[in-house]
Amino acid sequence: MSPPFGRRASFRRLGTGQDNPPVDAIEILMTHLTRMSKGIICAAGITRSGQHVRPLYRGNNLSYRYLARFGGPLSIGAVARIPVGTEKPTSPHIEDYVFSSESISLAQQVGASRFVEMLSEWAKETPTDALGTALRKIGSESHGVTEGSSERSLSYLSGVQGAEIFIRISRNGNPRPRLRFMSGGFPYDLSITDCRMYLNDLSNPDEKKVDWMRDIVAGEEYLLAIGLSRALEGVHWLQINGIYPVIDPYRANAPQ
Repeated sequence: MSPPFGRRASFRRLGTGQDNPPVDAIEILMTHLTRMSKGIICAAGITRSGQHVRPLYRGNNLSYRYLARFGGPLSIGAVARIPVGTEKPTSPHIEDYVFSSESISLAQQVGASRFVEMLSEWAKETPTDALGTALRKIGSESHGVTEGSSERSLSYLSGVQGAEIFIRISRNGNPRPRLRFMSGGFPYDLSITDCRMYLNDLSNPDEKKVDWMRDIVAGEEYLLAIGLSRALEGVHWLQINGIYPVIDPYRANAPQ
């Protein structure tokens, strides 16, 4: 599977890791770590050859216990070693990669400046540029694609300005952080699913980190990881998978 768009950005060129990973594993730079249903996360990133990959254990998303905060190997910027598996591309989730062994391990951590460099190479100016023309406005400010359409489900944005983070109460009564911004002449109001914005239950937002990120978005340069959800009511919904301040992508200075 070739890179879905843009030029390749390889680990070797960025000076990370060994030149040849074990033959029974692939190495993925983690760039998306998002909360899903209770106890389940979605992890994805970029391989050494410049492909986006979403590892699925026996076809399912991963347990929260793979996150570094719970003693696992996965964190943003980590190079994770994933057992060799099988590509299972289905539009728009062409990045799906199924493996059957639970032996995920940490290879190393990429430096913050290298991480920003790589994502900046892949980043586009608008969501449509990033994910394709199948993306459309649904309702007043939501966006998504019709089930089974679009060329890819993962990408990045740069240069977003005038954004605002706020909390909205969901249909089931839970508070959810969201990002509102303008891009390409369209208003966007998107759910933030970045695991780092939530408490350890991965259900309730971490108010201190939400406030800290609100200030970052208001006054600093940052990159966005975006993605398309699994189908819900016939739509793959656009969401914010990660917010990465250029000066502190790993949020070393965020409140604990």
